[in-house]
Amino acid sequence: MLYNDIVNKFAINGCKLLTTYEEFIELNKITYQSHIKLDFIAQCGHPNKVVLSNFLLRKTGINCKKCVIQNNNSKRLLTTNIQPAIQPASISNCIENNGYNEIIKLINSNFIIKKTHEGCLADFLIQPKDTNKNTWIPIQLKTTQNSVHDMYSFNLRNIYNDMIIICYCIDEKKIWIIPYNDISHLKCKINISKKSKYNDKKIKIRFLFFYYF
Repeated sequence: MLYNDIVNKFAINGCKLLTTYEEFIELNKITYQSHIKLDFIAQCGHPNKVVLSNFLLRKTGINCKKCVIQNNNSKRLLTTNIQPAIQPASISNCIENNGYNEIIKLINSNFIIKKTHEGCLADFLIQPKDTNKNTWIPIQLKTTQNSVHDMYSFNLRNIYNDMIIICYCIDEKKIWIIPYNDISHLKCKINISKKSKYNDKKIKIRFLFFYYF
């Protein structure tokens, strides 16, 4: 298989190959092509490594091990601790989709946007249009319909290390952009009031450029 064909195979599956053509040629000299281990950015936005044949045949590594474990743990908790949902799934999905569409309108002139697949911790990946880097910012989107008693609440049900959290209020069209590492001490939700310390994060899209570079 040609190098460009392999690049396309990774791209079709929402991944980005990092192993260069020169590195690929050198690896091909010392082992069978199907046994070559390649570096790439997985769907979840994290660096990963996989044997070529395993990726092509079984989609091994399409998400990094850490994200796979976290996702499996989340599913296990949901099946063993069934609780009533705060909102019906259809309503919750509608709110999230509305938030996603609004955010995309704001950033699509400056960023390339790649929607991730169901089960991935990141909701979508972004990359500035004018960059030469081969890396993507993983984004987790949190939405709420409105504030309650001047408080905006967003659930944090997973661990989103090294991701950007975008919080969006649908009714008031308010946005907060926060690195998860800054709020990783929070257990299950982030509450933002009018006097919250997180209000200094309600800034322009230029913050995303700052985080990337």
